[in-house]
Amino acid sequence: MHNLQFKEYELEDVVLNMKDGVKTKQNKSFNGDKIVRIESLSNRGINTSRVGYANLTDNQKKLYQLKKNDIVFSYLNSIKKLGTTGIVSSETELFLGANLFLIRPNEKVDHNYLNYFLEHLKDSGYWNKKAKHSLNYSRVNQSDIKKARIPIPSLIVQNDIVEKLNISTKTIKKQIKNLQIKILYLKNLKHSLIASEFSQFENIKKYEMNQIAEIYTGITYRKEDVSNTGVPILSPKNIKDYKLDVSKLIKIDKPIPKKYILENNDILMKNRSGSLKTLGETTIISDVGSDISFGNFLTILKTEYFEYLNYYFLTPDFRKMVKSGQSSSVNQITINNLKTEKIPMPSGAQIKNLCSSLNEKVKTIDQLSRNSSKALALYQDLYKTNLDKYFKNL
Repeated sequence: MHNLQFKEYELEDVVLNMKDGVKTKQNKSFNGDKIVRIESLSNRGINTSRVGYANLTDNQKKLYQLKKNDIVFSYLNSIKKLGTTGIVSSETELFLGANLFLIRPNEKVDHNYLNYFLEHLKDSGYWNKKAKHSLNYSRVNQSDIKKARIPIPSLIVQNDIVEKLNISTKTIKKQIKNLQIKILYLKNLKHSLIASEFSQFENIKKYEMNQIAEIYTGITYRKEDVSNTGVPILSPKNIKDYKLDVSKLIKIDKPIPKKYILENNDILMKNRSGSLKTLGETTIISDVGSDISFGNFLTILKTEYFEYLNYYFLTPDFRKMVKSGQSSSVNQITINNLKTEKIPMPSGAQIKNLCSSLNEKVKTIDQLSRNSSKALALYQDLYKTNLDKYFKNL
């Protein structure tokens, strides 16, 4: 901070109010009181088009109403998004939802300065080190949030830092937002193309999934089975955006039946996930060079129609079944639901034509998405570098 004078405080000492959000059943009618959710946090702010709705009591409204310049903190999320924050900038009546933490700054700290520093903590991996991690989500204890140490210079200096960061990151934030919009557009375009191709088979005879594929979940193992040697085991974390990521694998040292050793053209599916969006994600196994297996939160499908099925898993019909597995405790696709899911099965020639048509189009879209994702990562690193300039060595 260029040798500027500052005093270090615990976060709870520079806020007027810190608390969890309201736990209430939300409706899908777009009527009622607007509830800020995890999905509402976007680009340092609150996206009011992505709020939930509920009918709150007068007492709940009094307790959980957000004010302008409040900071909303996500303490339960994926590892990547844990610690995401958003500043309330509008006068719209909003209420704090569950799994979010209200941070209302006091007179010692500027809300923009505090939010920039909280972003720095997130990007530096601070919250990931403090968090408890499970298969479905990561969580930071509220006591750890309250005890986070914040360097506070004078308000004049805070405002100067905020102004400089606003200027240096303005273009970066704009590029990040544009790339996020582009990636989402490409994702929706891909799904729209697939849905359009499958619409021609609406009146085709349907078969249950277990009639056209062998389906079973992966192996179970104990902590004591984990070893530095043995067979690598895939988990849901190894499937990211429908692609296989083998950069982080555990190994288990125990005999594994042959049926649990993956082969080329097997389809792997996430049958459990902390996020409904990633539940049901799949990947096709290819270029298997050595024995590799998979855990029981993944499901395997062995079928000669692997390309066709993999595309079907991106259709609205299948996603509808996936959403039926949503619950308050865990999102899952049961083996029975998957086996009895009905899928249209046209002729072999029609299947071949559909896959051929989609392969060409999807290949182009996927390449554009990869390029955009790489550019997004570069801009996000540049944003982090700007924050590090002021906060890293404190």
